[in-house]
Amino acid sequence: MELKKCDLDKVVTEEQRWLKLFNEGQTLNDANLPEWMQTPEMRKVMTVLQRFSDKEENYHTYASRLDYQRTQMAVEEHARENLDKWTKAKQELSQVEQKLTRTERSLQQALAEIERLKSGQS
Repeated sequence: MELKKCDLDKVVTEEQRWLKLFNEGQTLNDANLPEWMQTPEMRKVMTVLQRFSDKEENYHTYASRLDYQRTQMAVEEHARENLDKWTKAKQELSQVEQKLTRTERSLQQALAEIERLKSGQS
């Protein structure tokens, strides 16, 4: 049966009620059901559909939270890696500065020795 081909302007039978529900169900609002939905069976259907919808919404909330946690863990891991790289670079810089200081001292000693030797020659 093709729902789009069904003429459902007027609901008379239960079959028509169900067909119209299947055809227009996504547009229905629990708070303001049309007259053709005002039967105990249709109200029960809407209650069940609402529970399914709530479960789906809860699932999406849960999935979103998991995605957020995974993203947060990746960000934190990236931050730790960058901190490790920064710490290593800082240590290497410190070692270079120490070597530079030793080189400067050696250079100053060499210059002082050159000056001393020049003083002794003159």
